[in-house]
Amino acid sequence: MIQNLVLFIFILLFGGCSDDKPLEKQGSSFASTQDSEDNKAHTKSTINLNVKKHVSPKGIVFWHVNDPKAPVVSVVLSFKQGGVAYDPASHVGVGDILARMLLKGSHKRNEKQLREFLDDRGASIAFAAGLDTYEMFVTALAEDFPDLVLVAEDLLKNPRLGADDLAIIKERELAQIAMKRASSQYQLGKLIRKTLYADHPYGRLVFDTPEDIHRITSQDLVEKLHSLSQTNVVATIVGNLSAEKAGEYLDRMVPFAHKRSSVSACDAWVIPEAVGSDPYIIPEEVPQCTVVGVMPGIPLKHKDALGLQILMGILEKRLWKEVRERRGLAYVVNAYTVRQEKSGNIRVLFSTANHQVYEALQVVKDVLHQVHTQGITPDELLEGVRRAQDSHVMGFTTTYDTARVLHGYRLQGKSKSYVNHRHDKLETLDLGTLQELSKKYIHPDRMHVFIHGSPGTKTGE
Repeated sequence: MIQNLVLFIFILLFGGCSDDKPLEKQGSSFASTQDSEDNKAHTKSTINLNVKKHVSPKGIVFWHVNDPKAPVVSVVLSFKQGGVAYDPASHVGVGDILARMLLKGSHKRNEKQLREFLDDRGASIAFAAGLDTYEMFVTALAEDFPDLVLVAEDLLKNPRLGADDLAIIKERELAQIAMKRASSQYQLGKLIRKTLYADHPYGRLVFDTPEDIHRITSQDLVEKLHSLSQTNVVATIVGNLSAEKAGEYLDRMVPFAHKRSSVSACDAWVIPEAVGSDPYIIPEEVPQCTVVGVMPGIPLKHKDALGLQILMGILEKRLWKEVRERRGLAYVVNAYTVRQEKSGNIRVLFSTANHQVYEALQVVKDVLHQVHTQGITPDELLEGVRRAQDSHVMGFTTTYDTARVLHGYRLQGKSKSYVNHRHDKLETLDLGTLQELSKKYIHPDRMHVFIHGSPGTKTGE
């Protein structure tokens, strides 16, 4: 639990999508078979979701799974080029504020009435500003879903974006900013973004100073909401709902004129390599140091994504064994990718006592070097593939999770049938492929190293 929490915080602060700790908890329709291999029982499961692609009457392209047995309908919707990277440079974070303001209610239904409406039905509506996209999530019982559609439409059509409600949100943000800026995660995140992305939009920070919060006005929120109407809208909807009704409801939920995006995507960005550079250190007297190593990776849509996901799982297990189990140098060691629409990187994260930082870092680099030069073993590949297959299948539990994961695959450029064939694609990965990926992406000598704390000297003194 601690391991996953630390990783989540870093991904949240640093931006992007991590495939190696996938949000692969999905919905209700799948078939499963079991057999035994090498005298070791292993569940081999296949997903069988009937995913269809449709276009609503007003032009929203959406994926749809009609599950008559599902009591709940869930929608995940993205405004592409609507995220933080597309906020005005002088008002970074306006989308984050808008996400909170939209839940303040509308001119027809105030915040208290909105909460009571949702609570009475066990329903939810949420908004979130990602790095590339702006997200909307809607979930309700099938019989309540038509009413929730009208509420969602009202929130976007008649939002309460006045100065009084905005002042409350800003006051909360200001109260949190000092604590946020004092955290090691935030300080490392800020340094990493500025080092890796320089003046690229991915290097922007949300509310780094009180002034960043003070300058947001109600008019800025109105303009941000209007800018979402200029983006491409894509959606995924899962539940007991026909495609015709799904298209009709999506058009009501997003009361904008749907048209081809007039927002240009930001430029592609490859992070610089760190050949021979010393670690970046944020000095602070704390009991232990947090260390992040960063290497160039892949963007959201990339042919190497699945193989690299398997490789990261194998790499993390090796690091766990060498750094924690054999030497006791760290309690948590993670290896994962962070992928955005136009960039991406590979990261290793661990925390350790100050006097052990350079020893632990050297062990990490040795493991990375070993993987780069020698690749992985057949047993590691088999275990890594099995783990990926199992985690993919065992998480199919709700319509919301199904919609969320399918939508993630869509944003990664996968086909609508990918979810059903992912198992087979994993089976085609071989040692040669993983060896190529190891040599291509795992380069400890080119890794940026960021340290927060008071590390000892490289001799351990």
